[in-house]
Amino acid sequence: MASTGRNNGKASRPLAVLCDFDDTIALQNVAQLLLDRFGHGKWEELRKQLRAGEIDFRQYQEKSFNAVTATEEEMCRYAETETVVRDGFHQFWRHCQEAGIPLAIASLGLDFYIEAILQREEIGPVPIYSVETNFTPDGISYRYPHTWDGCTKWGTCKCVAIWAYRRAGYDIAYVGDGTSDFCPASKADVVFARSHLVEKCDNEGVAYQEFEDFHQVLAQLKIRQGKNPS
Repeated sequence: MASTGRNNGKASRPLAVLCDFDDTIALQNVAQLLLDRFGHGKWEELRKQLRAGEIDFRQYQEKSFNAVTATEEEMCRYAETETVVRDGFHQFWRHCQEAGIPLAIASLGLDFYIEAILQREEIGPVPIYSVETNFTPDGISYRYPHTWDGCTKWGTCKCVAIWAYRRAGYDIAYVGDGTSDFCPASKADVVFARSHLVEKCDNEGVAYQEFEDFHQVLAQLKIRQGKNPS
């Protein structure tokens, strides 16, 4: 159900943009790229357990990366080599900077590869709501600062980012692609969706605007601001 979102026209409150990373900013799922290359296939059995409901996503991701023997540097270098940023994201980020629109990343993924890609692209600073990692001689340790008692299974509750910007007085535009993006999208004022998020929004009756690149998102954002999208 493509539409112009909940709030049509010019917003009465300032807008903040929250954006998923894997398969959204990045064309690829970077976590999966790394597990395919360095995970020794151990994630495959864990994925079966996840789909069977025997473990949650947080456990799946932690156990999968615990099987990785590559260093942080090796994984970052591989991610930087293999990851492609979705067309138009640089222009979108630059416009948000120039227009004073807060832009943050809300991701179920791990901070180290997100930061590596943003650094490669010379994009930042951008607040990141994700799982925090620390590489030690004994392996990776994980910190989950963006959860609450009612939502821990994902490792990051993307709605925490929604609430933070709501409390600061912003309307929210959410950009995502997956089923895990539906909960924050359902709480946003404007939704930009692709892939599985489109299907989920259609099924649940949540208004959205479909996109394939960030040029399209930027054009709609400018219309919302009352500007010429060209």
